[in-house]
Amino acid sequence: PRRGPDLAPRALGERGGGCTQVDAAKHHYTLPVRLLRSGGFGAHCGMDSDAAELSSLTTVVADAALRIAQLAERRATDPDDPVIGRLHEIERQLTTAERRLRDVSRALD
Repeated sequence: PRRGPDLAPRALGERGGGCTQVDAAKHHYTLPVRLLRSGGFGAHCGMDSDAAELSSLTTVVADAALRIAQLAERRATDPDDPVIGRLHEIERQLTTAERRLRDVSRALD
């Protein structure tokens, strides 16, 4: 990776507060100059980490709902399959959970 005086690796999350510290040199990547100069990652570890966690959970729930829907579609060849109705109910519940997680995420803004 390209490194110069403005791209020197340094530890991140130096402000503490339970933030994870990462040494860019150990991970063989460079960070944008603006992040290095501004203190970058870790500067707002509390709320940003909550928003990131909610975003990650929302993605996982949305992916699970999609996979359940695809499974129900594959099983739809047998209209008497008792599992299809249950799968659709689970999909609806996951979709509701996804919507509620997005609402909570917006409330953090």
